[in-house]
Amino acid sequence: MSNETTEFPDLKTEIAAAVAEASQDPMTIKRIAVHPRPHLEEILALWLLRNFGKGKYPGIHCAKLEFWPTGQGTPDGRPVGQHEAEGTLVLGIALAKLDDHRLRLQDPDVITCSAALVAKSLGIAEDPALEKILTYVSRQDSRGGAQPFDLAHLVRILHDRYPDDPREVLYWAFKAISAKYEEQMRFFGPSRQEWTQRAQVRILQFPDGTSLRVGSIVGNDPLFHRMARFYGGCDLFVQQGIPAAPNCGNTQIYVSQHLKLSGTIIGSLGRQIGRNHPTHEAVESITRIVSRLHISQLKGVASSQDMPPVLRQVAEVLLRDRKRSDCWWATCAIARRLRMEEYRRAGATPPADTLRLTSTTVADRPEWHLTPQAGWIFNGSTTARGVPATRIPLPDIHREIRRALVPLEWRETLRVADAPAIVPPVASCGDTP
Repeated sequence: MSNETTEFPDLKTEIAAAVAEASQDPMTIKRIAVHPRPHLEEILALWLLRNFGKGKYPGIHCAKLEFWPTGQGTPDGRPVGQHEAEGTLVLGIALAKLDDHRLRLQDPDVITCSAALVAKSLGIAEDPALEKILTYVSRQDSRGGAQPFDLAHLVRILHDRYPDDPREVLYWAFKAISAKYEEQMRFFGPSRQEWTQRAQVRILQFPDGTSLRVGSIVGNDPLFHRMARFYGGCDLFVQQGIPAAPNCGNTQIYVSQHLKLSGTIIGSLGRQIGRNHPTHEAVESITRIVSRLHISQLKGVASSQDMPPVLRQVAEVLLRDRKRSDCWWATCAIARRLRMEEYRRAGATPPADTLRLTSTTVADRPEWHLTPQAGWIFNGSTTARGVPATRIPLPDIHREIRRALVPLEWRETLRVADAPAIVPPVASCGDTP
């Protein structure tokens, strides 16, 4: 085994030299060889060649697709270099120039794939619209771990569904890759430009030194809420779209699932939505004491039969609510404020049980749909038509959000500052698109 690596002393230099030679004297490609059940990496490589390879690889558009057995050799036993010299482009097999296994023989830890080698040979590896696609496919091919609904896994089960027709799998996967690439093109192109020109981002600066970034935009682009995280670094984002029909709602509020709030704000949110806010003075004192306990101590109190019932109940509530994310608390508090305002503007009386205001839906106030685990508060959408439009204008929605998130004792000292719509890359903490 030790001799295997000496056969490939400098693969990166060898591939770079081959690419340079091909650029000087391009050879007409007559055939493309892959193994009989192409993985997502080979399919992506084929897609890249089909869409970007005509100049670098003449003949690629009409080259015949061949399926070679998996392994390090060729079907007829000849060196793979001879096949390449005859106009066969070999992807991901036979230790060819565009086979990532060559690099792994030299460095088992390298993360790459045949599609990444093709992209590099075409000079498009740095294309922002391809970057995330290539990173995902390279990692899946090098490290595995595909989830049941990942594209890489779906390609595998499609091969099971069409064991004798890999072209059917290629056709389906090409459609999926094209859709993802077009989405990424919009994300880094027109959508980004529109976000830069129209988005408003403000920073709520709290007296304890913490802050929240709140973004807002008017428009129907479904990529805006991802822009808010990726470009704007927003903790919370409001998008108001153009209604699909008169009197239909199309306003969405997204709260980041990674939201982190200070203890003072969490306590304020809990009091607003009726959690951990007992009215009896004795129970309130017990709650303050028990709330300081570590979670392991809380479990002991909640399960001990020697503890007074009221103490066990308080511990059980605290244990349950400590499992709630900051996103959950903020989403519920914002929904409550909005629904209370809807009642007020409609001239209606809100329910006596305010916990109803944090339900998924409220029958007599159907404007807002709440999904606290995801951080969603929706007044309709481009697909959910027929939801009555909110009576609350966009500026007042932001006012209610602030009232929900800012503790009463902090409202006079809260500072609000405008911020750029795009956070500098070094400071960006948003999710990937």
